[in-house]
Amino acid sequence: MARTLIASFASLVVAHGAAGSDSYTQLGEAAPPVEIEHWVKAPGMDARGAFEEITALDDGRIYVFDFWATWCAPCIASFPKISGYQKQYEDEGVVFVAISPEPLPLVTQFLQRRLGEQTQYERMGFHVAVDADDSVRTALIAPEMRGEIPMAAIVDRSGRLVYTGFTGEGFDRVLAGIVDGSWDTEAHSASVEARIAPKREKLRIEAEEDWPAALESFPDDADFLTRMAFAIAFNYGGAIKNPDNDAATAMAERAVDLTERSDAYSLHTLAKCRFNAGDIAGAVDLQAEAVRVREEGNQTPHYKDYYEGQLAQYRQALEEAGG
Repeated sequence: MARTLIASFASLVVAHGAAGSDSYTQLGEAAPPVEIEHWVKAPGMDARGAFEEITALDDGRIYVFDFWATWCAPCIASFPKISGYQKQYEDEGVVFVAISPEPLPLVTQFLQRRLGEQTQYERMGFHVAVDADDSVRTALIAPEMRGEIPMAAIVDRSGRLVYTGFTGEGFDRVLAGIVDGSWDTEAHSASVEARIAPKREKLRIEAEEDWPAALESFPDDADFLTRMAFAIAFNYGGAIKNPDNDAATAMAERAVDLTERSDAYSLHTLAKCRFNAGDIAGAVDLQAEAVRVREEGNQTPHYKDYYEGQLAQYRQALEEAGG
């Protein structure tokens, strides 16, 4: 019996791993019906020979959906290796399908580019498709992982989703285990959950504006604490409904301590927190430090004018306040 997988192909919608409660297939569950409607072929080239279009997922075969993009250097570098896997496991009923969410013309042009003596098309010894609305990735990959590529989802011979993850180091062992039936989906599911649980919690904190949880759950994550503090302190467009400056200050202070005052971003954020609290002199001192640290460490060079402009604003405010 065949299984049908549904996907459409036209313009690009790039996934950024956005948060959400949208449903997706859990590891160990039956893969949803899929139909790949459009297969990429470069003009003037053959129809890929043995790589005929797939109209249904056949029971007894293993399908590897490899999500990639033309701008992704690791994806492009992996083509020969993935082609090797396809050749190695062809007699075992393994089918590789590389899926990009980019516009069809862009992908077609990419396939015709040469890398050495081969075109990219010739380097891709497997099925190539375009998924305009990213429906396949959305159906098979957890929201917290969708912004990561190259990313693969594997459906086993019984039609169950048994792997979601990278195609780099260790992927050969994953394939071998799925092919010979020794793969432990339950253990893999637990590993994936452990990896994405912190991401899920961060997304929850941001969505619910649960600022105390940021420090409680991620006290040593300077980048996350700075990002949350920055969002609160600057609150561009009024996006934050609970702009708790005390919470932002606590997070920014912790980030400054964690980075030992070597990160311009966290210093800049703490300066804004001080300014919001009415400590204009403190804001000037911290922003001046941020400008110096940014310059000495050549951090975010494109923000030079922005950092210095912010310092000028604080100094003007201090002067107007008679400080």
